[in-house]
Amino acid sequence: MTLDGDILWVSTAGLGLWEINLTTGAFTPTGFPLHGQMDGLAWYGNDLVVGLMGTPGTAAGVQRYDTATGQWGAGKIAAGLPSNFVRDFEKIGDLVYIGTLAGIGIWNLTADDWEDPMTTADGLPTPSSRNSILKMGYSSSVHLRD
Repeated sequence: MTLDGDILWVSTAGLGLWEINLTTGAFTPTGFPLHGQMDGLAWYGNDLVVGLMGTPGTAAGVQRYDTATGQWGAGKIAAGLPSNFVRDFEKIGDLVYIGTLAGIGIWNLTADDWEDPMTTADGLPTPSSRNSILKMGYSSSVHLRD
């Protein structure tokens, strides 16, 4: 929670970020962030930097909310697995694609390190994977690879 004049900002685990007007008593949700599993707030100018919790169905990261315009920024998901629930693996070249409930994690065998995951924020149509098929979403299409 953080206070800005008569506005109390509250991050929640499951219901996102809320604006509470302490004068009128009005509770207002802030729209559609990357996901609603939040923990922690910090001010950066007029923006609230919101911590996104990693849960079995969501990826950890951060996202900025502009309190002046009421708009969410693009946000950033931490490198690694987007979710703790792993559904499938596919090795293509030196990359291992790991299908989870919240997107695709990418392990680089050559670098022995994580690359940025692919999630709905990157264009995946839904956070799903199917056995033996790598599903990748692009701005205008979906690509399936056996």
